[in-house]
Amino acid sequence: MAPAEATARFSPYRLYNDEVSYVGSMAVLHSFDRARELAVGLGLGWLVINTLPLNGYAGASQQVRGGGGLEVQVAPERP
Repeated sequence: MAPAEATARFSPYRLYNDEVSYVGSMAVLHSFDRARELAVGLGLGWLVINTLPLNGYAGASQQVRGGGGLEVQVAPERP
């Protein structure tokens, strides 16, 4: 994602001539909490086989790539 102050240059003629469509979306806006609540409500917690702290992201990524788990949760540490 680009910074809010970034600008882009494009050819309006190309948009017209090539029939290019530009569509923006913030589909993930406010969706993570709802998805978590749905997963908890459906009893899907068993799908997460391992939870690692946020600073363990690299290890979690390696674990999934190595076939060590399909769902590895990376969670921020709580005070």
